[in-house]
Amino acid sequence: MPTLKRLYDEHRHLRWLFVYTLEAHAIDEWPISSSRYNPSGEVVSIRQHRTLDERIHAAKQFQSVYQVPFPLMVDGIDNAFEDVFCTWPFRFYVVSSGLIAYQAQPRNCTYELGPLVEVLEQFSA
Repeated sequence: MPTLKRLYDEHRHLRWLFVYTLEAHAIDEWPISSSRYNPSGEVVSIRQHRTLDERIHAAKQFQSVYQVPFPLMVDGIDNAFEDVFCTWPFRFYVVSSGLIAYQAQPRNCTYELGPLVEVLEQFSA
């Protein structure tokens, strides 16, 4: 999240949106016991959402804990956004004129953000 915040600060003139979808490592589906990215140092322990209210609650907690500086939307409990955009466990997209201009793909469970930065700089020029 620190890198995304920095990129957001550098490219505030672009429109940013964070879409919160299903839990990547829900404790009742595919748990991991890592807390390395949790600012509190505690292990993240969230069940897969069964209702929209649960998902909204989790999204608000995420936004608060990680201090997400841009607007946050929540995928419906039917996972329609996830079904179309295949965001699990997480993805970065650049959309221009209603078309996907760039889609970052993870490699070895992480992202090389250099290509995303290049695309953001192109759209900022």
